[in-house]
Amino acid sequence: MLRLMMECKGKFSHKMLKRSQFTFDNFDENYNFINKELDPISGQETQRILNFSKPVRDIKFRLMDVLASTNEEVVIQQDFILLLEQCLELNPEKRITPKEALKHPFFKNSRPFR
Repeated sequence: MLRLMMECKGKFSHKMLKRSQFTFDNFDENYNFINKELDPISGQETQRILNFSKPVRDIKFRLMDVLASTNEEVVIQQDFILLLEQCLELNPEKRITPKEALKHPFFKNSRPFR
């Protein structure tokens, strides 16, 4: 889950990792992510250090591949992308709250499904 989050949003800040309780279960002393996987052949756990400097699979570009056909759909799509980016903010202090999310333009501008 941590790897997928960093693929979409980039690396966690060192400040946030220093305050976290389980940092060194998943990160090395330089705050590089330790990716733990099962080797498909041997069945043993392998560890690989991954250093995320920038997002590699940004959500915006993933969703923009699905082309909206009308101007209204483009606005709704952009509002949805903005809402997702705010919901997936790595720093919990900057992340949108559920109450704020319900007031987001995505919910105000979306028309009900038919």
